[in-house]
Amino acid sequence: MEALSATEAILQGKLSRSTQEHQAVVESLEVECRATLHRLLPLVPLPSEQDHQQWLQSFETAMREVEATLPKNTTPDLAAAEDAQQPMLEKLKAAEEAQRVLQKDCETYKKVLAETEGILQRLQNSVEQEESRWRMNLEMSQTELKELRKDKQTLGAELEQAEREGATYVSEIQELKTQLNEAFSKLDTEESERKEVNGDLYKAQQSLELIQDILKEAGQDNLLENSSLTTQTEDVDCKEKMMAGLKQTVKELQLLLQSVKKQLAKGQVGVEGDKDSTGL
Repeated sequence: MEALSATEAILQGKLSRSTQEHQAVVESLEVECRATLHRLLPLVPLPSEQDHQQWLQSFETAMREVEATLPKNTTPDLAAAEDAQQPMLEKLKAAEEAQRVLQKDCETYKKVLAETEGILQRLQNSVEQEESRWRMNLEMSQTELKELRKDKQTLGAELEQAEREGATYVSEIQELKTQLNEAFSKLDTEESERKEVNGDLYKAQQSLELIQDILKEAGQDNLLENSSLTTQTEDVDCKEKMMAGLKQTVKELQLLLQSVKKQLAKGQVGVEGDKDSTGL
């Protein structure tokens, strides 16, 4: 594009310089011709036409008119003037030929310029089409870039939300682990308490059985010794007091057994509830 523009500028410069140079030569010859004719034929009036061909025709006509009015002996001077005019006419013809050549060159240059302008126009159209396509691609790329940035922001927000949710899940899992550990610790404690209660229950049952055996033996002894009650009043009173104390002890042990059984039942329910709550 720049090379064609430079070529066009060079051709236009050459054409302008050639035209100016040839025009200057032609004008110089025309001025010299007119001055020479006027110097050789001062009696011939100078025509007023600007065009040189018309000026020469008018000058020749005026010269013929002056020649007709002059005496016969002045003819050689006119002939000499005509002879002097001949080289100038040849120069003018040469200048006219050069002008025709210049005109032909001008036409050639104009044709080249027209072709160059056509090439430039086609290149300009191609550049405009390419620029239009490039702008369209740029707009599409900018639109895609905006969408990608929007998607990036959305993904970033989703990632932050996922991180927050992950942190929440970790906290909840840690809390559940703590609760599970506490439940296991509670289960261990309750298991120890249950074992201890079972031990106490076993001891209470043994004591109860022992007391019941004592009561049975005491009852049998009472039956055997009824015949001698009249003679052993103090022993009976003592035994009755002992029996009353033993019966009271049996009642207390029975109440203790019932209480222990209730505690065991509650402890079993609590253990099962803890297992359900912890997922075991």
